[in-house]
Amino acid sequence: MIVAVSPDLFDPQSPGGNPNRNSLCGRRAKVRFEGKTIAVTIADRCAACSRYDIDLSPAAFSRIAQPARGIVVGTWELL
Repeated sequence: MIVAVSPDLFDPQSPGGNPNRNSLCGRRAKVRFEGKTIAVTIADRCAACSRYDIDLSPAAFSRIAQPARGIVVGTWELL
């Protein structure tokens, strides 16, 4: 289960602008929503995300909410 983070968080961690060497990639994060908690791995940059927004993969999202909801507001933190 993977997640993408905002450019504000992702880009400063890309040495020389190289996203393939981003230090956030591979880091784990904990996501919470309506009493459910999942662990995900940061794998990409979400161009459309605001500073603290994340974009969960479909598999990760379906673990915390019905996919038809589309967007939910929960919390997340780096592990």
